[in-house]
Amino acid sequence: MLISWLHLINWIILLIVVLVALFSKRPTTSKVSMIIARICYLIALGTGLLLLGGAYAAAPVLTIIKVVAALLLIVVIELAFAWRLHHRLNKMWIYLTLFLLLLVGFMGIYLAGGYPF
Repeated sequence: MLISWLHLINWIILLIVVLVALFSKRPTTSKVSMIIARICYLIALGTGLLLLGGAYAAAPVLTIIKVVAALLLIVVIELAFAWRLHHRLNKMWIYLTLFLLLLVGFMGIYLAGGYPF
């Protein structure tokens, strides 16, 4: 129960810091947000591994798809951060990042059966 709340709160924090990192006009704020996002990855991976067994028992195929989508999301966020640091971030990376964030979030809520809401 506590793990699912921690996982949910972590993903909400990750969403916020990614948006701050991508849209911030100040380089220092952007870099600090990127560091916080990387810490959130570690927490998300740890709590996600703890929640994996229950989700896999309920819906194995969707769980595998969510794990792959979550790992892809981390890769896309890192690529967006790299483009941001090189001042070449475009709308495609922003839309792809937001789409994957929402997709992984909704799949997680579905797999949890709406819990912890």
